[in-house]
Amino acid sequence: MVNRKLRWLKKREFVIYAHLALRHGGTAVSATDLVYEVKKTFGTTIRTAKNIVKRLMRAGYIVKVDANNVRVRTLDDSLTELVTSYVSKRRGRRKVNLANRS
Repeated sequence: MVNRKLRWLKKREFVIYAHLALRHGGTAVSATDLVYEVKKTFGTTIRTAKNIVKRLMRAGYIVKVDANNVRVRTLDDSLTELVTSYVSKRRGRRKVNLANRS
């Protein structure tokens, strides 16, 4: 997996990611199957579904396993990484702000 920081998702992306994670979290599945599931479940066009799946892949929520298969990260794994990143960033800012005031 490429080491990249996860970013907070927009509302529609998060709802679709949560659905995919609850349904396929941690297992290898075809990216095409994910696109068609997003289309069928959320009533989007194929183009929109494909773009959402691509966006989730670029953001790191869906990880490429091989040429044809991807793995959807579990909600627990992704949220834990987001929260620890956020907290450590906040702590770093606070230390810098307190040091500048003294």
